[in-house]
Amino acid sequence: MPPRVTPLSTSQSIRSAPGRVPVSQPSSALPPAARIPAQSRFAQFRKQNADRTPDAKNDALDRAAAGSAKALDRRILAMHVEGRINVSNKGLERIPQVVFDPKSTLDDLAAANEPNLPQWWDFQDVTRLVAADNRIAELDDKIGALGALTVLDLRNNAIPSLPASISTLPLTHLTLSNNNLTAFPDFACLPTLHTLALSRNRVRALPPELARCTALMRLEVAENELVDLGGLGACSSVEVIVASANHLTTLPPALFLLLHLTELDVSSNRLATLGFLSTATASADPTPLSLPRLRRLDVRKNQMLRFADASVVAEGAAVGNARMAPVSWALPALEELLAGYNRLEDVDALVGAAPKLATLELSTNRLSSVPSSVLPLALLHRLDLSNNAITTLPPQLGLLPLDTLVIEGNPVRNLPQGAGKSTRILLQGLRDRIKGGPAGGLAGADVGAQGAGAGDILGGGKAGSVLVPTQADAAARVVNLSKRGLSDGDLANMRDALSVPALAFEPVSCDASDNKLARVPDLVYDWAHLTVLSLAGNKLERWDAIVGDATGPAPLTYLRELDLSRNALAMFPDVPGGSSWRPLFPALDTLILSYNRIGRIPETVNQMFPKLTVLLAESNRIVEMGRPDVSLANLEVLDVRNNEIAKVPEELGLCRKIRAVKMEGNPFRVPRQAVMQQGTDAILKWLRDRLPTPVS
Repeated sequence: MPPRVTPLSTSQSIRSAPGRVPVSQPSSALPPAARIPAQSRFAQFRKQNADRTPDAKNDALDRAAAGSAKALDRRILAMHVEGRINVSNKGLERIPQVVFDPKSTLDDLAAANEPNLPQWWDFQDVTRLVAADNRIAELDDKIGALGALTVLDLRNNAIPSLPASISTLPLTHLTLSNNNLTAFPDFACLPTLHTLALSRNRVRALPPELARCTALMRLEVAENELVDLGGLGACSSVEVIVASANHLTTLPPALFLLLHLTELDVSSNRLATLGFLSTATASADPTPLSLPRLRRLDVRKNQMLRFADASVVAEGAAVGNARMAPVSWALPALEELLAGYNRLEDVDALVGAAPKLATLELSTNRLSSVPSSVLPLALLHRLDLSNNAITTLPPQLGLLPLDTLVIEGNPVRNLPQGAGKSTRILLQGLRDRIKGGPAGGLAGADVGAQGAGAGDILGGGKAGSVLVPTQADAAARVVNLSKRGLSDGDLANMRDALSVPALAFEPVSCDASDNKLARVPDLVYDWAHLTVLSLAGNKLERWDAIVGDATGPAPLTYLRELDLSRNALAMFPDVPGGSSWRPLFPALDTLILSYNRIGRIPETVNQMFPKLTVLLAESNRIVEMGRPDVSLANLEVLDVRNNEIAKVPEELGLCRKIRAVKMEGNPFRVPRQAVMQQGTDAILKWLRDRLPTPVS
């Protein structure tokens, strides 16, 4: 028989097995509180707290809030050391006072013996303030005390108006999207602004004072209540306009003054037509309406029957002392056109003027056939024609370099077998229908396996070759001579073939880049309305230019952009002697001279190019800049990176119109890097402060 084991008492079990919790204990062994049933313990808790007043409860909450506020103050003080403050998504109803007066908050925390506080002399001027995603309903007038603030982000709040003190700030980026604004005040139209974001408000009109924003590059006003875009014509630097989901019924002609515009989004409005009209003097020839740098145009979800109607105003109709010219287009850089969900029946006027289109979206319109202007688009990769009334597909469509072709929702008959499986099979089936193979495709255009571009020269570009422009070239008035291996002699022999009568159109853009040219071709002087000229990547060593005299017509009167980068130029063109002369390029806006051998910027630049606003001269051998206040008085953008500039002239600070200066990669020691990193305004101020007579 096994030995009898005597059970231990509860106390003995606990003592013999420290750390072990018994499975059960008699109620007499539990502490008094534990012997009370759970329901009774809750009642006892309520009884014990019944005497606490609401004020006592609020005091507890206040202490917790005070602790949280103190922690936020400490974090903001730490941000003052960097000069960049981010208080986004904190549930704030106002911007904390420590943002505007860190010294007082620092003193208060120091008096309360808070440890590890920053030193006040480590504080930097606040240049960036982000208070997005809060509940701020009023912007404190003390915002004006942040005199160095360049970036202010207040998106996703409840702000109905702005304080007048904001007019004193040197803001370059102002973001007020998704607030309660009903108007954008005139005093907030700052000349320093580069980006203005007002989307998702209730703004009904843009103020005329927006014209003061001469440095504005990006404007976002989507999802407001705008009925027009007036006031933009003077904002000559604008590159991006996002004005979707408003109440626009027409677009102002002033948009064609925005020569730097690269993106325009006016989708989800009430546009019946783009409606651009141009005025000309009675003796002037009508010229196409040109946006030479526009790359993306989004006009989806409007009410357009056509992009532009040449019969809107009959030619010769008097308007004051001017006549209205028929509408035509020149969009030589357009790569993406989104025009779905309209009522378009005819798109050839605009599509034919955009030879570089890569994406064309025309879904859900009223097209009865594939537009003929699509067929010459040698760079087109995506074409969406879904949900129209197209019944047949032209075989030439198969010659395009399409990656995606969408035709669903059309009553197309006799599709190639297997066409629904992939774009590749559909295109191959269309090509198989062309008699004689791909060479028998597009008349007058070489679009085959080599993917030749618009305006190809048949015969390899040798002397005597014949230029056969495509329909897109003629509509856009573009001459493409790029990458043909052309010499000066070749172009001289082709001058007759490239004349206006032979081309049957007046060119407004010419690309002769990446050839073997050693001099500026004379044929460019034959094209009176040329606005864009590229001679980049050639062998130009000097500028053999024909300069107009005081009695004859000024050559290249309309030229606005000239690209001479990647040549061997050693100097700028100089002003000839004597008084009987006129500028060669009276309207030139942009001059690109990067990657040449230029040694200095002469003081005569402003005389040769009186309207020059953009000068790009990166990677040359520039040692000195002369007197920029004389030679570059109208300049807005200056790029002289990677040159040999040993000293930045203080007079550059007198160029009041400059909004962007790039000078990295030069051997100068001042301004120091700390100043350079603060941006153009800081650089110009630093230079002005060092003039013999300080300039305010």
